[in-house]
This record gives sequence, C-alpha cells and structure tokens, in this order.
Amino acid sequence: QPDGLWSSPWSGSSWVNAVGDDAHRRAIYTYWKRTTPYPSMLTFDSPSREFCQSRRIRTNTPLQALILLNDPVFIEAAKSLASKMAKNEIQLSKQIETGYQLIMIKKISLKKRLVLENLYKRCLVDFKKDKEKFSKFKITKPEDAALIMVANTILNLDEAITKE
Repeated sequence: QPDGLWSSPWSGSSWVNAVGDDAHRRAIYTYWKRTTPYPSMLTFDSPSREFCQSRRIRTNTPLQALILLNDPVFIEAAKSLASKMAKNEIQLSKQIETGYQLIMIKKISLKKRLVLENLYKRCLVDFKKDKEKFSKFKITKPEDAALIMVANTILNLDEAITKE
C-alpha cells in the first residue's frame, strides 16, 4: 500500500510491509479495507465486494499498464521470473525463450525474441552508464537488471495479461 493511503482521523493504522518469508506469502492474501481498497485492484476494476459478481468487465487502461510496469508486486514477479530465466541458461536467447515459455506456455517467435534481445542490450548499455537507474531492484549487476526489464516486458505483453 502506498504511504499515507490509510491516513484517517479516527484511526492511527498504517500499512506495514511484511519481511522475510512472509513478504511473499502475504501477496496471496490481500488485506481488504472497505474504505480504502487496494489501489491495484481498483485500477483493474475489482468489484466492491458488496455483492457477488460472476463475471468481471474487460478493460484496458493506461493506468493498468503503469501498475504492471511499476508496482512493487510486479517488479518482484519480474525479478523472480528473471532468476528462473538465468538459472540454467547462459545464452541470452535461451534465457528469453525460457521466460516466454514459462509465462505463455508456448514457444516464442523469432521476431519477438529479437525484440526482447534488443531491449536487453539497450537496457544493459543504459544501466552500465547509470547504476542509479536500477537501484530500486536492490541488485548490483547491470546484466541482472537488464534481464529483469526483459522479464517485466514478458509479463506485460497483452497475451500474458488478457485471456482471449
């Protein structure tokens, strides 16, 4: 939850991020405060929970894209995917193929793979020039940061987000 989101005159409550093993476990159980819903859920048109809803409306807004690219939850997911991509593969092309296969459950086309390889190379050059740009990832190697950017891009592809 963003700082100050829970500020209210009648309660001194504030969101406390979990640490250690609980930090990722809590992602499964989102605390729902009726007067202050979780912002990501609102942006993705989550129902208000006042009544049962069997189907959600389909939307796609610029705010959704910003959340998918910048929300700490999605950055953590990209870090985890990048770690799996790099685990058993040395070649960049194989790492990208692995990440795409894990998310899409199908092989990546040559055209998409080349676009993602180009993204990796551009990010790597950028991160080598300015290490501050990837400091939010809490890692030290620009190669890892560039792979996280590729993983984040894979997670943000329309085919990964939208069920057709």
